[in-house]
Amino acid sequence: MEFDNRKSQLELQVIWKDSDMIELRVKATNGRFSGTTEVYDTTESLNDWVQLLAQFPNGKQLLVYEAGKKSGYAFWGMRINLPDPTGLVGVEITLEENSNRKTWQDKVELEMLVYLAAIDNFREQLTKLILKEEGAASLYGESH
Repeated sequence: MEFDNRKSQLELQVIWKDSDMIELRVKATNGRFSGTTEVYDTTESLNDWVQLLAQFPNGKQLLVYEAGKKSGYAFWGMRINLPDPTGLVGVEITLEENSNRKTWQDKVELEMLVYLAAIDNFREQLTKLILKEEGAASLYGESH
C-alpha cells in the first residue's frame, strides 16, 4: 500500500544495504503532522526489536527503539506505550535529520494511536524486511 500523509502511518523502507548495515527511509504521519528521515541501522538491531514486539504487551514497561544519533546526522525513535482499556496503544515517533547548516535540525515528533493487531502486523512485515534486507514495513494507526 502506498504511503498516504492523510492517514496515520509509519513506514520503514530499505533504500540501501551492504554487508554490515542497511539504510532506511522512515516516514511517519498521524494525519496532521508528518516527516521523513533516512537513517542507518543493522538487521541485528531490528531483529532484537522484533523480538521485543513479539512479547508486547508484557505489562511491565513501554518499548523504546532508536536508530541513528539524536541531534546528529539522522535519528528515528519510537516509544510504544502500554495499551489503554480500549486496546489502543500510543506510539510516539521522533524523526530528525541534519540539514546542511550546523545550527539547523529538521525535527518532528508525533503520536499515533494503533490497535495491538496493527503492531502484530507491523512485526510480521518487519521480519520479512529483515530476512530479505529489502522492501518495506508499515504500522497503520487509527485516523483522527
